[in-house]
Amino acid sequence: MQQKNAPGKRTKAEKEFLLKVGAMLASQITLQLVRDGIIIPDGKTDAQLKTEVASFIRTGLANKTIRLRPGIDHTQSLLAEARRSFRQEKFEFAALYFATFFEHKLNWLITQICHQKHIDELMVKQLLREASVRAKCTWILALLGHKPIRSDIQNAIGAINEIRNSFIHYKWPDSEEDHQRSTRLDAQMLGKLKKAETVIRYLRRFEEGKIYGGNGKRVRRIMKTVSPPRSGDTKSRQRAAAPTE
Repeated sequence: MQQKNAPGKRTKAEKEFLLKVGAMLASQITLQLVRDGIIIPDGKTDAQLKTEVASFIRTGLANKTIRLRPGIDHTQSLLAEARRSFRQEKFEFAALYFATFFEHKLNWLITQICHQKHIDELMVKQLLREASVRAKCTWILALLGHKPIRSDIQNAIGAINEIRNSFIHYKWPDSEEDHQRSTRLDAQMLGKLKKAETVIRYLRRFEEGKIYGGNGKRVRRIMKTVSPPRSGDTKSRQRAAAPTE
């Protein structure tokens, strides 16, 4: 006969789930703290950084001073669908997902830079809504104090956007000549889509350098090894240092 848990007592599965969620939240909070310049990893050992992060999170949760900027991140699912479509030679769908991924990533990068510069959130939303992808790659970044996206990367993004736009505003072929032209276009699309991975690597390097100051990968690696303390761990609470805010 299956033994029932006492009222209010969590099962092992529930505890494991909460620990996983806690680790994920701790990682995201830490990345936000680094982006905002509240925690500076430079010059600190991994152990010192873990201690500072743990202290900040414990104190922030206790005092209710931690403010997260919630948002739904579609980039990973978009990228997975883009790569899957490309492998299956569904080039139009690959272009659709790659182009959408690029725009989501550019919007996120610009949002983070604007937040670092304390630009009003409503103005940022208006900027992202009204500016073209080309503008986001060039003069917007320049006005925010960064170099524009490299020209060959801009061209690759633009070429994939053209495929996406042609697919969205599709005109039905009505002759044999149109079908032959479609076959030739497949070869052209393949060449353009092959450059997508170069764009992805470039945007990730931009994020690592400009948003995280070269510390993003290190922070993610460190936070993978951090386990949130259990509620009864009084020694951990006693070791918590003063807040770093």
